[in-house]
Amino acid sequence: MKLIAMEFSSKIMKALLLWISFFQVLFIVSTVSGERSDTRLLLTRNAVSRERHSEEYCAMYDICGAREDGKVLNCPFGSPSVKPDDLLSQKIQSLCPTITGNVCCSEAQFDTLRSQVQQAIPFLVGCPACLRNFLNLFCELTCSPHQSTFINVTTTAKVKGNLTVSGIDFYASDAFGEGLYESCKDVKFGTMNTRALNFIGAGAQNFTEWYAFIGRRAPA
Repeated sequence: MKLIAMEFSSKIMKALLLWISFFQVLFIVSTVSGERSDTRLLLTRNAVSRERHSEEYCAMYDICGAREDGKVLNCPFGSPSVKPDDLLSQKIQSLCPTITGNVCCSEAQFDTLRSQVQQAIPFLVGCPACLRNFLNLFCELTCSPHQSTFINVTTTAKVKGNLTVSGIDFYASDAFGEGLYESCKDVKFGTMNTRALNFIGAGAQNFTEWYAFIGRRAPA
């Protein structure tokens, strides 16, 4: 088992398309080809504006609402990546050591990320490489300063008058998905000697099945 590099790009010839609504999500897994355009139109609460796809630019930033069950929803407005204060930077580094400098997550978003991934850590802690790869996936999704190069906000919804993210396209290479799965597929959970993926992946036999399980929309 080994650590694998994150491979996100705005130009991916063979990519994994995941439709995500920030952790309480539905992943639609398919293979797409061709290049993403550098810009696209995004309907905002005030008007139609151009959404940038470039490094040091965010596809979404901060929290603009919550579902009835309390699960938070991101704001759908693109913005330049932000320099965190020293305390937040240290917090991010403690969980996401590959992310340095500017970020695309507020403190509230990072705290939500940390709370969410804590639920999976006990199942994967037996393999440091698997755990690191798993954390890298969600760290990059949430806080990467280059977020807009691999995320499109596709659907939004109004919650108590605020526009929130309800769906995104997330582009990652097949190589990353396969590497993540390979690093975790044989990890056993505690003294039960049972595959960890039986608990956090419904017994997935490949990376597309695992992503499909992770991405099931939680009931409201």
